[in-house]
Amino acid sequence: YGVTNKFALFGVVPYVDKDLDVTVGGNRINRSDSGIGDVSVFGRYTVLQHDQPGRTFRIAPFFGVKAPTGDDNERDRYGRLPPSVQSGTGA
Repeated sequence: YGVTNKFALFGVVPYVDKDLDVTVGGNRINRSDSGIGDVSVFGRYTVLQHDQPGRTFRIAPFFGVKAPTGDDNERDRYGRLPPSVQSGTGA
């Protein structure tokens, strides 16, 4: 979203669907989680822009933050899911 001609905002709301198949004691089990992951918001500010016919030179750094909105404490019948399967990071 262009707030001004030099400043823009972007947002990411990921939907995460993770599966882990493991073999424990000769039995194959599936552990999974799905849901909204950690939300991120980014900004971009154009510090310098030089336009020429057919090309543009631009310096526009990005910056951003991540909010721990995804669940990082999901459990199934085997206990707490491993961090790699959680929909959120907790950080």
